[in-house]
Amino acid sequence: MSLDKLPVEWSVTGLESLSEFIIGGDWGKDLSFADESYIDAFCIRGSEFKNWKTDKGKTAVPRKLKISSLNTRRLKVGDILVEISGGGPDQPVGRTVYIEELVFNNLDSEDIVCTNFLRLFRPISSINAKYLNFYLSFFYKTPEIVNYQSGSNNLRNLQFKDYLKLEIPMAPLAEQQEIVRQLDMMLAQVEQIKARLDVIPAILKKFRQSVLASYFPENPISSEYVICTLKDICTSISDGDHQAPPKAKTGIPFLVISDVSKEEVDLESASRFVPQSYYDSLKDIRKPNKGDILYTVTGSFGIPIPLKKEEDFCFQRHIAILKLNKLQVEQQYLYYLLKSEFVYQQADKTATGTAQKTVALSSLRNFTVHIPSLAEQSKIMKSIQGLFDYADSIEEIIQSAQKRVNSLTQSILAKAFSGELTAEWRQQHQELITGINSAESLLAKIQAEREASKPAKKTRKNKEV
Repeated sequence: MSLDKLPVEWSVTGLESLSEFIIGGDWGKDLSFADESYIDAFCIRGSEFKNWKTDKGKTAVPRKLKISSLNTRRLKVGDILVEISGGGPDQPVGRTVYIEELVFNNLDSEDIVCTNFLRLFRPISSINAKYLNFYLSFFYKTPEIVNYQSGSNNLRNLQFKDYLKLEIPMAPLAEQQEIVRQLDMMLAQVEQIKARLDVIPAILKKFRQSVLASYFPENPISSEYVICTLKDICTSISDGDHQAPPKAKTGIPFLVISDVSKEEVDLESASRFVPQSYYDSLKDIRKPNKGDILYTVTGSFGIPIPLKKEEDFCFQRHIAILKLNKLQVEQQYLYYLLKSEFVYQQADKTATGTAQKTVALSSLRNFTVHIPSLAEQSKIMKSIQGLFDYADSIEEIIQSAQKRVNSLTQSILAKAFSGELTAEWRQQHQELITGINSAESLLAKIQAEREASKPAKKTRKNKEV
């Protein structure tokens, strides 16, 4: 955001000039550490930032802190914590949180510090600290934040000295307070909308399961259904090769469970390959064809993947392959049936193991299924698909709404720090933002206070001759 077109009553200053106190955090010692110079305290980590809006530091870790360190670093209401190390490939470092009274209430303690992966930034008392944190949060979401990053993708560091030179748009103090008041109200409304939208995907998931449960109950009423096992309606049920396949840089894609977790096969994203000769040596019951269904049997078991295209690939032994008797069952009908809670419960009950549960092929082959005539299967498939399409259309609307709402916060903050949000307020309250109440006067006062707080320089006495 350009700071060239701010309201005439505003000014611009460097972040460091707004600080009263800046210091790194302290991770302290484990609670078992015994030393009279150490006492119990809570330590806020970068991992607390993710759910800060709801938790407000509830998950801070109890540690032992040296008393002298705690006295220096003890947090106060109005402090801002800046993340200086962490992040990742999709998350720049530089997030901030504002310390409010609720943080101390949640932990029932006044003895709280931040870790050494964070910086404690204590704003000068002449400004509204929450206003400053709102701007830092806004800046973090702009593309410019990457200019303050260093380190690798897995662990990024904030170039803090450069970050302290960040230019801050300074409204007069009264307008800062009005901006904070409006932002508190508007962003709370945004969060309420987000929360309502976020629960809808789970509701739609339950709706789809309810649809499947209504068509695939444990005990169907209709006498038209034939009760049988999976092996009765399949020509074969097998899995991937149990021997580790030879590796190749290119060739035939070799899929693992993570490649099919979204219930579809995407060969373009495959990261493993085997030679053509290996693929050719596989038995036909292990070679996938259009019309087959894959079914995960280890770890994330119970995921069916209908094969809609004729493509050459192979897969690990943690994935089963069902080749259907097309005279008895339609692929889409069996796919829906395998997705139902009725079948999943059979998988869950028969899965064995501790670290990674596995559904044995012998168990899978004996899963109970209810199969009506092909004509009835076709009717059921159309009914389910119609209801699923309806749910999908709602989901698309919700996803679109979520994207708009997610960008709404940044849009509101941009209006706040360009002066647009409070344009009408400024017209009505000129006496609060001009003259001695202007931002220029505020910055002059801050500068004077900082100069006055500097320790006096010692003068050297001349030696007597």
